Amino acid sequence: MARNPEDSAARWGLVALSLVHGANDGGLSLLGPEIAADPAIVADAVTIADWVFQEIGFDLTRELREACSYADRRALEAPARTNDRLID
Repeated sequence: MARNPEDSAARWGLVALSLVHGANDGGLSLLGPEIAADPAIVADAVTIADWVFQEIGFDLTRELREACSYADRRALEAPARTNDRLID
């Protein structure tokens, strides 16, 4: 990823490695650019934060907020305001 910061597959690979190896932030620190590109990625970030809390006991609220801060607020709120979309 050092050679190509836009490499989404490499970024997700690093997130997976962070989870496998027990990184304190679960790889959330890597997801900011992904969330900026596609606010729907917030759902994945929330899932990661919840999984880390349930399985390890770390509260990643601060890290989750930081990762979500990359998203355009209006783009992030839009899916929540759409009546025809189910939110898991």
